[in-house]
Amino acid sequence: MRPQTLLPLILMCACAGGRPALKTDIADPRVARMERQTETLRRALAAPAMAAGVVEDGRLIWSEGFGYADPARKIPATDRTSFRLASVTKTFTSLLMLQLRSEGRLSFSDPVTVDTAPTVVQALQVLSQTSDDVSSGTFHYNHERFKTLGPLIEAAAGKPLRRVVEERILIPLVMGDTAPGEDGGACPPFPDAIDDYMAARDTRVMMTAAQPYRTVKGPRAVPVQDAPGVLSAAGGMISSVRDLAKFAARLDPSFMAEAFTPVKNSSGTDNPYGLGWFVQTVRGVKVVWHYGEVPDLASSLLLLVPEKKLALIVLADTDGLSAPFDDALSSGDVTGSPFAEDFLRIFVSEASAGRPLPDPDWSLGAGKSARWIARAAAPDYDYDGENRAGAALREWRRRH
Repeated sequence: MRPQTLLPLILMCACAGGRPALKTDIADPRVARMERQTETLRRALAAPAMAAGVVEDGRLIWSEGFGYADPARKIPATDRTSFRLASVTKTFTSLLMLQLRSEGRLSFSDPVTVDTAPTVVQALQVLSQTSDDVSSGTFHYNHERFKTLGPLIEAAAGKPLRRVVEERILIPLVMGDTAPGEDGGACPPFPDAIDDYMAARDTRVMMTAAQPYRTVKGPRAVPVQDAPGVLSAAGGMISSVRDLAKFAARLDPSFMAEAFTPVKNSSGTDNPYGLGWFVQTVRGVKVVWHYGEVPDLASSLLLLVPEKKLALIVLADTDGLSAPFDDALSSGDVTGSPFAEDFLRIFVSEASAGRPLPDPDWSLGAGKSARWIARAAAPDYDYDGENRAGAALREWRRRH
């Protein structure tokens, strides 16, 4: 078997060594600003470890680890530190579903059985998060139902889900810091030459992954123990900024076009979700994204701006990337996240405005923040998203 031949052309060829070229330019003021803003937010959210990166034109132009992946042993977080992706795993499922459909192995009209009282819906309705009310086609995020796409993928590919992920994504892109679930040691081996590689990789990923933490009053973080997470179509992947950059950089927007298009409900209105991706327009630019959250353990954000060839990746060892901003994120509004707002302001809106757009200080209190926004706001940029994200951050800190 030649693993590198397994990935269809819907992913552009990986560059030499399977790693997107890293072109961090410390003189680039955008990079310095993202680094400063991310560290400020990490401290505000009391996350022991975070990692972040930005992809531009297929290159990982900036990546950095913040804090300690293992505070007890003073092991720093890096762009190769692995974190739980939680629901960002759904973006991998989206790609696999599109692959298998393009090969004629499955149809989006295939029936899927959901819930304990058997209810049959179409795969498309599960993938687009509209299966809860098929008559209206209204968006309703349902993590458990999304898992039912796993058996459909396995039946279409004739292999366990782990193996499908390996052969179609991880091996061709040389994603060596990624494991399809934390239960690798409990899975039966396959009679194949790559088994030893996968077992060694999964062991290394789990041993070097960021330790999970829960945020308590202070706010401060305390370590937690948790049972290994099992891979499903809805969650379970573990990965690093560098590996997710490979994934994001190789997605072909033309192949992913359907996934990157919001599904309409019966009234003709756009839902905030496409096929395994949230989709929205922010200040005239389409962004596609997904967030992940394992309460008290981890969180993640993957955001793409296809027309600008940009991507943001942020990973954390607490739920702080998502939980404080869940009201906005769960309803399909990524501008409720200060991490997303920093990225979109610095890398997208500022270029459109043709002038510098000052960065907010996320550590300010409500009064000082309001006065700062009043001074910085302009007709072409109102800081409304930053205002809402800052309010959510302050409310979360008040409760912690």
